Amino acid sequence: MLAVQNIFTNLNLLASDTALGPSEYLWLINARNRLGYNEPILKHQDLSSGLPLGKVQGIIGVGNVLIAIIGGLGYFRQDGNTAWTRLQDFALDGTTDQVWMQPVPESNMNFVRKAAANINSPIVLTTDFKVSGTPQCIVVQDGINQPWLIIYDTTNQIFTARESHNFAAWSNHSIDLNDREYIPIGKQMTFIDGILFIVSPDGSKVFRSITGRPLDFMINVDTNGNKLASESDGGAQTVAFNFDADIITCLQGTSIPQSFVYGTARNTRICTFDYTITIFGEPRFSVTTKLNSGILNQYAVIDILNDTASIDYDGIKSFNAVQQLRFRGRNSIFSLSISKLLKVSATEKIKQTRSVCINFDDYAIFNLDTIYGNIMCIYDTLSEKWVAMDITVVSQIKQFTIVETLTESKLYAITWNNELFQLFAGPTTEVAMLKTKAYTAAEPSSDDIRYPLKSTSVEHKSAYLRLMFNSGTFDGDCTVLEWVDEQSSTANIETKRLTGVISGVKFPVRPPIRPDTDQQVNNPMLSLTEGLNGKKISCVIIWSNNAQLIEYEYQSSNVSEQTPGSQKQQVYTNQE
Repeated sequence: MLAVQNIFTNLNLLASDTALGPSEYLWLINARNRLGYNEPILKHQDLSSGLPLGKVQGIIGVGNVLIAIIGGLGYFRQDGNTAWTRLQDFALDGTTDQVWMQPVPESNMNFVRKAAANINSPIVLTTDFKVSGTPQCIVVQDGINQPWLIIYDTTNQIFTARESHNFAAWSNHSIDLNDREYIPIGKQMTFIDGILFIVSPDGSKVFRSITGRPLDFMINVDTNGNKLASESDGGAQTVAFNFDADIITCLQGTSIPQSFVYGTARNTRICTFDYTITIFGEPRFSVTTKLNSGILNQYAVIDILNDTASIDYDGIKSFNAVQQLRFRGRNSIFSLSISKLLKVSATEKIKQTRSVCINFDDYAIFNLDTIYGNIMCIYDTLSEKWVAMDITVVSQIKQFTIVETLTESKLYAITWNNELFQLFAGPTTEVAMLKTKAYTAAEPSSDDIRYPLKSTSVEHKSAYLRLMFNSGTFDGDCTVLEWVDEQSSTANIETKRLTGVISGVKFPVRPPIRPDTDQQVNNPMLSLTEGLNGKKISCVIIWSNNAQLIEYEYQSSNVSEQTPGSQKQQVYTNQE
């Protein structure tokens, strides 16, 4: 039989390996194919050696600056610099596994608030008396200590830090700077439509700020605008909310205004602001839809075009938030086509425990526990297909973040092993692998006396695999491994050299610049005649430079004899 594949669209682990479509493949590792060919990804750059000592608890990108909390201390590094600058005075608990950070803008509702006689009546704003506002900053929580604020000093062009104000420090009797600042201790945070939401330290409820004043949680005030005598009587917990007794694992905004995702380990809710009956002039929140799947953590949910995808203990689910606002709650198994990666057997699933995800370069990157270990599974949000797996030195990711420069976006990740990486930033590429579909023997003709058995009994044997690469810019190798009837044909391993080419200036040009006449395509043919006979045969193509795999041509021939018993008794040393 002769087979050619020159279109590559998506991996498919759901169908049988013999039933894949003409543009599908079994898996692709460390490469992308959005443009129709398979191109290796750049290696990840390990930045761990330059980190200050301590547990790496959280990171966040702010413009072109990367901020890290390590061992309870704060550090920042501007893009282009390798040295970390310490945030003076910053101090949180250095033993907690994780901290949470949330950027907020400066306040825009800077008026004295006074309660009406009824808490459900609109708040009274003293519009002729403007109070001092709160600054643009990053709120940092560890769930134990009073949160800290990281503020950019525009005068000295440096980041500074200070501890935020608590209930006792909030004042309604002056116009001193930050006198109406009060932030409760908490964990996960999100900022939506002028309100900062904070999950309580025990995960049982959500605190919320005044609209337009993200650092002011003194919602409960009296008719004179004063706070009540104690935090238990008038603090953030008096207007906190929750929807059940489950611990809150995730609180994130959606692409829909005035709505958010409220997740626990077992359920996901889409909630909206409710202004029909307010409390102290602030909206309450109602559940529009409840989905019967949970969210692992704060970093396990992302928007994907018209969908929202979240990771629960069993895999990845998706739901269209807009549709959920109109119809009964329903989600789909977003990870169905890669479900074999998440199952040890038909009845035993690999439980996700720390998985996280992020959008980057129009790809959704999911760090998951799979049968191949902890790896990154890649979903192309433009083609809406699963396209690849990344199996690299980066594993057990705790959190992703993105730093934006004037010319590019840069993706960073910290791991549970206290490492820091910049992803896809190395000078060379990862080793890429493509596993083809499994090819079965060609159907014999009805009068072919060589094949008296049914066609399902016919076996075949590989002859060659011809590859076509756009040449890379540095030398590498191309290796082909053959798989016959689910076992590795170890005798059939072929390697060819891939020569890198540095292109000259393309013709026409004038001397002394030379035309670009170098060969731009590598077309190696790998002989596979020493392999095993079998009913189905697939190949793993491995290449170690940045060449782009455009096409492969596979040739096999039918064999009349059945597979020798000695071959069938070989020990399976490798598995898919």
